[in-house]
Amino acid sequence: MNTSIVSEVFHGRCRDLGLEADDESDFETFSATFKKANQEPGVAALRLMRLGSNAAIALAKGLKRCDIRYLDLFGNFIHDLGTMAVLQLLSSNPSIEYLDIGCNDIRSEGCIALSQELHKTNIKTLLLGRGSAGKVSDDHRLVPNHFNAKAFSMLFRSLREARIVNLDLSYLSLGSNSVSVRNCAVYLGSARSLEHLNLAYNHFKTSDFEVLLRGLTACSNLKSLNLSDTNLTWKGATMLGNVLQNTAELETLKLVKNTLGDNGLVIIAPVIEQTNIKELYLSSVDCSSFAISRLTLPPTIEKLCLKNNRIDLDGIVGLINSLSGSKIKYLNLSGNNLSHIDGQIFLDLLNSTSLEVLVLDNCHLTDESIAPIFQHLNPSLTHIYLRKNFLYGDSVLDAMEKQFSASIQLLEVVNLTGNQLNHAVSSRIQKLLSRNTTRKRQEKKRVLHHQRSILEFQASKIPGLEKEKGYHESKLAEHEVTLEKKRKELDATSANNRSILNQLTKELKKAISEKETTVDAIISVKDDVLNFKQKSTIELAALEKELEEETKQMNEAQEELNAVNEVMAGSGPNISDRRKALKARLAELQKENQDMRKQINDSRSMPNSARDTMSPHTRFDR
Repeated sequence: MNTSIVSEVFHGRCRDLGLEADDESDFETFSATFKKANQEPGVAALRLMRLGSNAAIALAKGLKRCDIRYLDLFGNFIHDLGTMAVLQLLSSNPSIEYLDIGCNDIRSEGCIALSQELHKTNIKTLLLGRGSAGKVSDDHRLVPNHFNAKAFSMLFRSLREARIVNLDLSYLSLGSNSVSVRNCAVYLGSARSLEHLNLAYNHFKTSDFEVLLRGLTACSNLKSLNLSDTNLTWKGATMLGNVLQNTAELETLKLVKNTLGDNGLVIIAPVIEQTNIKELYLSSVDCSSFAISRLTLPPTIEKLCLKNNRIDLDGIVGLINSLSGSKIKYLNLSGNNLSHIDGQIFLDLLNSTSLEVLVLDNCHLTDESIAPIFQHLNPSLTHIYLRKNFLYGDSVLDAMEKQFSASIQLLEVVNLTGNQLNHAVSSRIQKLLSRNTTRKRQEKKRVLHHQRSILEFQASKIPGLEKEKGYHESKLAEHEVTLEKKRKELDATSANNRSILNQLTKELKKAISEKETTVDAIISVKDDVLNFKQKSTIELAALEKELEEETKQMNEAQEELNAVNEVMAGSGPNISDRRKALKARLAELQKENQDMRKQINDSRSMPNSARDTMSPHTRFDR
């Protein structure tokens, strides 16, 4: 940001605070702080700089033509008037995606104006509470925003069309009005883009909380949910289980400072096992080892916080079984009385996991229970916090000296603040850690030097490799020329073979066509012969029938002749002549009969070859 913007904001701040703007030292201090916080391009980080409405108006004017995507005004007091200026900046600068205006003493009027313009912006992260306060969350100078039921209703209704992904509504006294809770439950489910929701430190009534959880069941895209200090009890655990079942993508769940108790934790334990949660915060939920031993964690768990509960030996043993084989990296057991737990239990806990950070603050631990951890350091452990215990540090120091002298350890931080260590022991432990860090740094340098030597050796071989590469490239070029020549020869041979094949194909087709013609002629002749045989058979049958008739007529004539002979025996000459005439007729008939029988026999005895050559139109003469 340029100096003119800084100057305008400084003068507006002075008007808000009622100060004189002529003090150059104040301007230089403000300018240095302002520029230090805004070194990254596209970022306007102005948190906790005591900016009021006038400063907000000056800032909005100065940033109107700047490409800003991140605007952080947390912990100031811009009030409703400054909120209007911020909305003007949002309308003129659509690239802003992150807006933090938490703890600015904004009232309902500012919230309503924000709700009306929210759908026109590209904001994805909207922080209205104290979720981003960090270590200054208990600062008495922070004045939270305060909205009435109407403002909350309009805010929740605007979420349907907005692009909000991350919403912080912590410390807003949302639970003080049942109407606001019902509107929140109704409209949160329609915010399909919502992935991160912070409702911490809003004390809900039990009945209102169940209504809110029923609405959250529709937020299926949630990845993180913060319900810390919201008056969640075991009565709402069942409804919370339904929320967890419907949010398959949930990765972070915070239930800190709720009186869940053993009953509530036992109710949601089977549901947690079926989720893909990576971070689970169950600090100060009033649970004992009874519930912890029945808590089966998913294999995806990476961070688990169980501060300020009533965990003892049974709970630690249950954790060992539950965390075995998981991806756990961070475990916080601070505030639990673990004085009666043997050091071997802690060692089993470390050996069954890949913990990197172990926090055991204020656990009433002694040197005897902690010494095994340092006698057999886990290779993955990098940070261990043992603040506010009953440690003298002698056994810890002896174990660390043995381990650190034997080899380089990954352990970087051993925090023993608030114990009964004397200065000498504390100094020696810090020296061991410092020496180990130096050795790791030297070892890292040695490894880097070795890797650099390998790279230099490989680089020295590059000229020879390039020469060899040139030789192989020339050989490759020669081979390519040879292959091109062979390819052309092959193409010519292929063309010749293709022409020969085409010629043979034509000849084959011609031979097949001629063969088909001959076969058709033979088939035609055979059909004629077959037809002739059929007709001959029919004609022979007709001739045999005629022969039978002629034979019958001849027999009748013979009978007639015999009768005439009997009657006319010894008669006159007329009778004799007639007799002669009948005998002549009978002789002719017998001759014709013999000729016909001869023809039939000749036809039957004719060979097949003679029949095949006979014309189909030949007929037997009677």
